[in-house]
Amino acid sequence: MSVSQWIAIGIAVSVSMALVFILQWLLNHKLGKVWPMARYVVARSAITAYTAAAVAGANLALPSRGDVAWSTFQTIDHAMTILMIGTLTALGISLAYAATDMVLERLSARNGDADRRARRLQTQVRLLRRVITSVIVVLAIASILFTFPEVQALGAGLLASAGVIGIVAGVAAQSTLGNLFAGLQLAFSDALRIGDVVVVEGEWGRVEELSLVNVTIKIWDERRLVVPVANFTTTSFENWTKAGTNITAKVQLPSTGRCPSRTCARRPGG
Repeated sequence: MSVSQWIAIGIAVSVSMALVFILQWLLNHKLGKVWPMARYVVARSAITAYTAAAVAGANLALPSRGDVAWSTFQTIDHAMTILMIGTLTALGISLAYAATDMVLERLSARNGDADRRARRLQTQVRLLRRVITSVIVVLAIASILFTFPEVQALGAGLLASAGVIGIVAGVAAQSTLGNLFAGLQLAFSDALRIGDVVVVEGEWGRVEELSLVNVTIKIWDERRLVVPVANFTTTSFENWTKAGTNITAKVQLPSTGRCPSRTCARRPGG
């Protein structure tokens, strides 16, 4: 490409990023007063918005097909398509996280009887956004792969053998799918929530994170116990905060072998 074409791309990228800067400034200083979600959008999309804007600006300023060699044009166009899919996917995920961040912050401010319901909703929201993010990433990767002509040629053959592939994939991913459905079962059956005090494998601690694969428990001595999600649906565990936030504990003081004179009976002849 010529120098003028590179200059045009640089100008387009600069203008696109300047527009993002103006939009974020408006969200922070103007719209933030009437739209509570504005600051979450700015915080989450601080990097992804600029990246998507830069790629979009460069894509708009690319030279036409007749300005460069055909092979060069194909390579550049293919690379920009992949970049567009990747950056737009990242931007979409960051915006989805911004919406759920606002919900989670409001839920974390609740106390008293509402705390148990808030923790249940927090667990469900966190787990659902992980599931949605995983689905979006898988679809984005599939879209990127299908931009390659070799993969497109294999598409018909893959669809024709979808039944066999589905069986093989189901057997290979049995453990992963089991953990996924176990996590959804725990979250929506209200059996386990983030912040619950539990006893698992003889360890007492508080549920710190519930992901699609593992449950992280913060033990009282600052250690972390990582347990597969499926274990909570196949084995029993103690949940001390299932019905409320109050915790009842038994305290046993060691015996000294001596009794106070006013409470112990006097021995005969003593």
